[in-house]
Amino acid sequence: EVEKEIEEKYQRDVSVYLSKQFSNNTNKEIAEAFGGFHNSNVVKICKRIEIMMKNDESLRNKVEEMSSRFKA
Repeated sequence: EVEKEIEEKYQRDVSVYLSKQFSNNTNKEIAEAFGGFHNSNVVKICKRIEIMMKNDESLRNKVEEMSSRFKA
């Protein structure tokens, strides 16, 4: 599965990124759902994943594949 292919250390960040992209939840709600970190970290995580996807085609393809499941 694509999820298993993403390095474990990025799995939570990608999940936060996808939650931000495809839910109507606030940053605070997303932060609480992923362990209660500060809501400003949601923005930082999303920016970090966007930068990583620009520099890592493999990661970008995997995230895009997962994203397509939400768009269907």
